[in-house]
Amino acid sequence: MIEYKEVTLNVEDIGKGMQVLGSRVATILMDGRNISAWSEEWAASLFNLKRSPNSNQKGYDLFLNHEIFKGKVAVRTLTNKVLFQQSKNIGSGRTCNMSDLINAIKKIDYQIVVDINTFPKIRFYVLSKDFLVEKIKNKELTKNGWAYKKFHKMIA
Repeated sequence: MIEYKEVTLNVEDIGKGMQVLGSRVATILMDGRNISAWSEEWAASLFNLKRSPNSNQKGYDLFLNHEIFKGKVAVRTLTNKVLFQQSKNIGSGRTCNMSDLINAIKKIDYQIVVDINTFPKIRFYVLSKDFLVEKIKNKELTKNGWAYKKFHKMIA
């Protein structure tokens, strides 16, 4: 892991802004399908990242243009588990093999994993391509990704 940041959201303020009851905010934002776009926005803001030039850019959402670090960044949401392959290889009726996983990881310099399991506290973990490739070589990362507990064990 390269970097870690944590934020705590104000559920009441979010509810007012979204015009929903505060009690519904957690239900809505703890669903990975709903929070993924927000995760990208928060990661961009927290880590001073730029949006990819095209919203349909293959494989990455953001990019880093820092004096020392440069590269493509993908944002992944950790709900019950986190996967690192491209979205075209995730979901019902889609397949992924180890080659797909390795190619997806090698195309992206950094993966930001957004852990929403302690909502309204949200944790952001920056993982490097080298870290993930090493986990594959050690057979600690497969196409099945990491379940919540395994993810935290792998980054400890």
